[in-house]
Amino acid sequence: MQILRTHIIFSVLKTFALLIAILSGLQFFINLISQLGDIGSGEYTLINAVKYSFLILPNAIYNILPIIVLLGTLLSLSILSAHNEIIVMRTSGVSDGKIINAAFMSVILLLIIMIPVGEIIAPHATYIANTKKFAAQNNITELKIEDAFWAKDENNFIRISKVLPGLQLQGVSQYKFGNNHKLISASFSEYAFFSNNQWYLKNTAQTDFKQDDTSYQTKTALQPWQVNISKELLQSSKIEPQDMNLLQLYSLIYHHQLKGVILKSYSLEFWRRIFMPLTSFVIVILAFPFAFTRQRSSNIGLKLFAGIIIGLAFYILNRLLGSFSLVYNISPITATIIPSLLSSIIGLLFLYKLR
Repeated sequence: MQILRTHIIFSVLKTFALLIAILSGLQFFINLISQLGDIGSGEYTLINAVKYSFLILPNAIYNILPIIVLLGTLLSLSILSAHNEIIVMRTSGVSDGKIINAAFMSVILLLIIMIPVGEIIAPHATYIANTKKFAAQNNITELKIEDAFWAKDENNFIRISKVLPGLQLQGVSQYKFGNNHKLISASFSEYAFFSNNQWYLKNTAQTDFKQDDTSYQTKTALQPWQVNISKELLQSSKIEPQDMNLLQLYSLIYHHQLKGVILKSYSLEFWRRIFMPLTSFVIVILAFPFAFTRQRSSNIGLKLFAGIIIGLAFYILNRLLGSFSLVYNISPITATIIPSLLSSIIGLLFLYKLR
């Protein structure tokens, strides 16, 4: 049984790898074609477009991981069935439950590999891609390092820890230098926001340095901020929910909830990420009824077509319920889990009829 189990796991994983390679190549060319219209804007060249298309690939593949799981399981088990290997396993005393367990083990191994890619590598790569693209298009001299944003306004050097939705800035540090490159003042503001065509700083602590090497501190609750920073650049620095990892999403949602602000789209994406492993397990149930039917190899194309239709239906339902939850104030947990429940019920009903 261990040899057969290893054979099933290897077959499913091999199909997963093949699908990821094919979809990555297809997604890369789609990304590149979508960037052709931006080539020539500022210093954005074909090489920049190729780099951008490559850097956003991991995030795109991670977002369709449940569909990859569905198609990979469906194809691999259908091929085994077409070669009569499933029938041989059954006659050897291997139950359908053990075959299903082996398929689930393949999904677990895939998730162990893909979750770190999707939660660590993909968000950082997407952030770099968007940053470099915007800088090339607009000849930007400001520098963004990881989550921090650095800008120069005359003799002021400004560091912004995080750009929040609605042109809100968190953790604004300013360093002002004189003509002799000597530090004149340093300040830190907890928040900054844009209102009525004016920037404002909240809870600012400033230290001024005198020529005799003495210093004094002042604290201000709210004050106007005269600064020349492009709002468009700051908007480009704002990370979209689908480009953030779980820790970033949780931190952003938590800090806004403390202020009584609910970020619906970010909450929805957070719960989608939380339930993504469960979704991958549930959607694979839909592959088993097709895989265990006794059909000829010529019908593998029909099974693949059916899998694509099911995957698209699941993806569309998931997105529609997400949009409805934002409009009609439906719980993001409910909107996320309903497609998975429907998929599991339908898959189990088909399996029951086949028995």
